[in-house]
Amino acid sequence: MILYTSGTTGMPKGALVSQRAMVARAMVFALDYGIRGSDCFIAWSPLFHMAATDHALATLMLGGKVIVGDGLDLPRLCGWLETEEIGWLLAMPGMTAPLIEALEQRRPRVRSVRVVGAMADLVPRQQIGRLSGLVRAPYMNTFGATETGLPPASASLLPPGVTPASLSKRESGWCLTRLVDADGREVPSKRPAR
Repeated sequence: MILYTSGTTGMPKGALVSQRAMVARAMVFALDYGIRGSDCFIAWSPLFHMAATDHALATLMLGGKVIVGDGLDLPRLCGWLETEEIGWLLAMPGMTAPLIEALEQRRPRVRSVRVVGAMADLVPRQQIGRLSGLVRAPYMNTFGATETGLPPASASLLPPGVTPASLSKRESGWCLTRLVDADGREVPSKRPAR
């Protein structure tokens, strides 16, 4: 599969993702977020990007259901929140405030959401607390890349309804990370004070 990204260079490019890597990504969803075969994913964002394709395929591999929407349609999204058991409610930074507003106006009876959010570092912290509280689900606090998926630092979940004091990341249950120098030798994670 080819997913498009511009994260490392600023210029769009295709990142080749193997079938084996997609299986590993699905395992991360199951282990780090508890996504299961009874869950649904709403793929409202463009399918050329990992935010929809990666997670839609992982949900299908785990036996779940995927609803493909035609872009961000907040009234329909609020309706799906009432009828579906959502594994991961994708909330990109630029749509978090409008989603909060839609949820506060409509007040849907949210059936079930396991995790919400994306890219916590780019979202105002008070919005993290408000959104996660409205859907009663932890907020995803990840650091990854199109080439790797959500790992290596994908296991941190922020408690629902809480404005986080820190956005520290945690290693995925499927990853081990090391900090090495140019010769491949491990180096300490903190430099000594001078």
